[in-house]
Amino acid sequence: MSMGSRYELELVAKFRETESVLGKKNVRPAVVNNEVMQVAVLGQLHARPGMSVRQLAAGTGLSKSSVHRILKLHKFYHYKLHLAQELNEDDYDRRIQIL
Repeated sequence: MSMGSRYELELVAKFRETESVLGKKNVRPAVVNNEVMQVAVLGQLHARPGMSVRQLAAGTGLSKSSVHRILKLHKFYHYKLHLAQELNEDDYDRRIQIL
C-alpha cells in the first residue's frame, strides 16, 4: 500500500464519519461572563476591596482574564494604593506659616 492510497482511505473514512474532509476545529472554552458570575465577582470585591484579580479568580473559579473582563465591564480598574506620607495634626499650621 503506498502513502497516497493510505491517505485517500483515511480521507474517505473521515468523510464517512464526520461528513467533512476538514480537520477538527479548535474549540475555545466558553466565555463565562453571565450575570451570576458577575455578581459573584463583584460581591467578593465588595466584601474585601483589597483583593487582587488572582485572588478573585481563585475564589470564583473563573480564569484571571474573565475576572479582569468583568471588572473592566463594570468600570473597575486595578491599582495598588501606596501610602507615601502621613499627615499629622500640626501639618496644617506649618503650611500656613510657610505661606
